[in-house]
Amino acid sequence: GEGKKYVPKTTGRVGGGFNLFNDTYGILRRTGGQAAYSYNIVLGLSGYHLSFGLSASLYTLRIDPEKMKIIDKQDPFLNELKNERTVVPDFAAGVTLRNNHFYAGLSAGQLTQSSFKIFNSGDYRHYKPGRTYSLLGGWHVYETADLDVMPSMLLKTTEYRYLDTATLKTGKFTLRAQIETGIRVTIRDKFWIGGAYRSNNDIVGYTGFRYNRVFISYAVDIPTSTLRYGNWCSHEVSIVYKTGTTDRRYRYRERY
Repeated sequence: GEGKKYVPKTTGRVGGGFNLFNDTYGILRRTGGQAAYSYNIVLGLSGYHLSFGLSASLYTLRIDPEKMKIIDKQDPFLNELKNERTVVPDFAAGVTLRNNHFYAGLSAGQLTQSSFKIFNSGDYRHYKPGRTYSLLGGWHVYETADLDVMPSMLLKTTEYRYLDTATLKTGKFTLRAQIETGIRVTIRDKFWIGGAYRSNNDIVGYTGFRYNRVFISYAVDIPTSTLRYGNWCSHEVSIVYKTGTTDRRYRYRERY
């Protein structure tokens, strides 16, 4: 019979994925899904890969006043909150350059700045979140068949407008920047553990493992500011399944 046909490594350029999420931040709940598409280009024989990505998301957003600790019931800010769900569409895009030793990327999120509509009136009746811009990179400082050590860095800026809760008037436009440095240790490409430190003094820790095509991970975000009194830490659990029937054709399974 005919043997298996070899597929060159320049194939398998297209990738896709889908993500379901249910996030709770104090009184705020966000539930929805995100679809992502990527196109990957092999740059000659040097081992460099250039990847372009685009994602679209749709989620519901709701503020639950029952979870609020109210000190002043006459605060006009409370009367402006809507106790109902609002649907928010969004898009994000990015580009990444990588090889076997490092990666570097640039991305932009919340591109549509869709209105949250969580207030009844005032300037924030159609509140729009600011766009986010991220510059990130990482490099393998030590890499063997059994152990991989990779430091990383992230610079994230967010468009921001100050809100006066007494008048619900918006202030001047500013940019908020945050730097995050971290390190990840991977053992035999099956188990990983790492941590990061942010410029606002927050601490992040995470760990996970891989079983065939399934990736399961857990992360904890510990704030050190006064926010810790209302929200000591946040937790995240993710389960990822990579598709593709053959390693030769679907090379992104091991590459990304």
